[in-house]
Amino acid sequence: MIILNKITEDVDCQYRIVVANEINLDELRDLFEFYRGKLRAFYRVVNFNYLNFLFNLSECSNLENTELVNKLYSDISYDIKMFYRNSSLNNKKFSFFKEKKKKFIEIHEIITRITYKITINTENILSLLDSMFYQDIIEFILYVKDKPKIVEEVSKAIRKSPETIKKLLTSIIENSIIILSNSLNGDLDETSDRILKIVNIFILNKSFFYF
Repeated sequence: MIILNKITEDVDCQYRIVVANEINLDELRDLFEFYRGKLRAFYRVVNFNYLNFLFNLSECSNLENTELVNKLYSDISYDIKMFYRNSSLNNKKFSFFKEKKKKFIEIHEIITRITYKITINTENILSLLDSMFYQDIIEFILYVKDKPKIVEEVSKAIRKSPETIKKLLTSIIENSIIILSNSLNGDLDETSDRILKIVNIFILNKSFFYF
């Protein structure tokens, strides 16, 4: 995963697409499934590099082949969705993932940075709605709002400067707003009821800009 992340950084999108096609994203997703959402030690490194690889691919919106971009974004949205499955078989793993992201906020930040790019497509919005993704980004913002010492606590926990933590949290909030805006601009006949309920929670708890 580290190699995939590195070889798709700072290169032309045509090259990134070649890499994605050569490795077969479906097969890579199957291989990654064992590590998905596990944020202890080495597993966290694997998750972070995998997500950064997906982010590198999500940067390819400027390709002339819109069909290729749409297919790529559809694959990425499905991959993000897989982090947010919540079922009787997956509930413990999902709960652990949500809780650990409160400390390892880089994971949450990269997820929101990917998702604001791929939610330009209504099909991807609908795909994410079929998971706990939207509920999670709202819950995370509310958690930040209700945790005045989060910058200090996370800074000590992951040994990064308070300024770095502030930048990450600001990015998360900004990305989350864009995601919600993109989602409301989708095909409202299909998404409005569910999205507006989530946005209503967001509006009612809007006073979180304190750091």
